Amino acid sequence: MHHSILFELGIILFFGYFTGTLMKKLGQSVIVGYMVTGLLIGPNLFGLVKDIHLINLLSELGVVLLMFFLGLEFSLKKFQRIKNAVLFIGTYEVILNLLCGFLISLILSSLIPTGIGLKEKLFLTGILAFSSSGVVAKLLFDMKKTASVEAEILMGVMVFEDFFAIIFLGILSSVAAFNIVQMPLILISMGKALLFYTSFVLLSMVISNRLADRLVKIESQELFTALMIGLILLISAFAANIGLAAAAGAFLFGMIINSYETEERLHRTVSA
Repeated sequence: MHHSILFELGIILFFGYFTGTLMKKLGQSVIVGYMVTGLLIGPNLFGLVKDIHLINLLSELGVVLLMFFLGLEFSLKKFQRIKNAVLFIGTYEVILNLLCGFLISLILSSLIPTGIGLKEKLFLTGILAFSSSGVVAKLLFDMKKTASVEAEILMGVMVFEDFFAIIFLGILSSVAAFNIVQMPLILISMGKALLFYTSFVLLSMVISNRLADRLVKIESQELFTALMIGLILLISAFAANIGLAAAAGAFLFGMIINSYETEERLHRTVSA
């Protein structure tokens, strides 16, 4: 059978509907259903979907848009109110997760006859320690909890965690390439993350009101949608090119949109 793009997208959406519906009836998140769909129709089982590169691109686009809309609900003004809670919870969460992840890697290494090296232990630690902002955001949307204080703190912790994830990725890159920790690579990763986050804070202070006024003046819905999607993708691509998560760039961009009228227009157009 010829596996065209139309066929593969159709299969994904068709089976995703049924598995997602089943999970909702069971009181679970639709994400579980989507994961089951991927396992069943992917190349490792039934092989109905083979263009993994296309699926990765589409999934990244979905996560980027999801995180942007969550950023709209999470302004910098709100962050000022909860920053102490975010810093406290985020610091302990990252430290405990890394310790637990490394402990689990040591236990697994002891159970494997040949054991695993330090490189593998560090990679496993990172996999176990850091959460997926996209999955957390989707769960919050499903539960309609995006406007709650708990959700704001949770997403603040996720952004805080992403900063440490960049540092940890620098360590992993250094170990993978040179088998030792190269401090210059780690410092470069930290510098990029700090520069990116600081730039967005400064942009929010300088141009957020001007940007909102400019967006409101665009009368054409088509041009408004084209501009917004273009900005979201370009900022996400810039974040990815400097080593950050593309979703982090989209989330921070959503945070600097502080116009209620613009937010409502975005929800009516881009989200649809």
